[in-house]
Amino acid sequence: MKPRALLIAALLLLEAAVVGEGIAVALGRQTYWPSWSSVQTASNGRLHEGAAPRTFAVGEHPALTVDIGYADLTIRAGDSSQIEVSASKSTDFGWFRAKAPLVAREDGDTVSITTESEQRFAMGDDRRVTVVVPADTRVTVERAGDIKAYGLQADTSLNSIGSGTVTVEDFDARSLRIAASDGKISLYRASATHLELRSESDAIEGAALTVRDGSIESGDGRVSLSFTDGTDAFVNASADDGAIHVAGYNATHLDNRTGDDDASSLEVRIGAGSGRLDVHAHSGDIRISRES
Repeated sequence: MKPRALLIAALLLLEAAVVGEGIAVALGRQTYWPSWSSVQTASNGRLHEGAAPRTFAVGEHPALTVDIGYADLTIRAGDSSQIEVSASKSTDFGWFRAKAPLVAREDGDTVSITTESEQRFAMGDDRRVTVVVPADTRVTVERAGDIKAYGLQADTSLNSIGSGTVTVEDFDARSLRIAASDGKISLYRASATHLELRSESDAIEGAALTVRDGSIESGDGRVSLSFTDGTDAFVNASADDGAIHVAGYNATHLDNRTGDDDASSLEVRIGAGSGRLDVHAHSGDIRISRES
């Protein structure tokens, strides 16, 4: 190609890149433009997608931290005293597939999993990171897409971004905190002294819950909760635009001081009522029942 033609082609490519980035930013999505520093450091702890799990030895106080953007995450409690980390291959082979390397590193008893660099020109991330941990591993997820957690028995904090959903089963520890930007939160057989759930714009469902105190809030979706006989709390439920239904418990309706005919609030005593659990739905019904 002649120098003049080469220069024109390079300018056209640069213009396309700038326009593409503007579109991705406007859509609020991750983008990827590889830098030399990310290429240099990608091999340092990089997870090879589709390969055998990487194994980390941990001590008496294992911990896991995760910040993987829109990539999905599954965490399972295992019988081993080690932490195993693996990543699936991307099934998206288009121009805008996520390419930022996934990295797992160890610092003492803590294993951290991250993406190596900021991404440009990548719309979402269909890779899945799977982690097998000792049941007593303290888990902190700063960012992930869909999150699934099974059998955890230590304090856990999960934050899903984008339209990711969060599913937690067989949890038993002092504290459980879950936040979802635009996805559903589902709990089944979860026991936590302190429980915090917040979904910005989808439903929250919890079955076989054992709770003492905390808060549950849905920005735009229904809240459906069933509690075991081990729950010991006053449940203060309120809905800005929805009805509250209670089955299996005696409920006390509270005065409506908002002046809004659609608003409702009531109080449910479960067990001795020594704790306090606030449940609020901005737009949606609330259902509270005894676990059968």
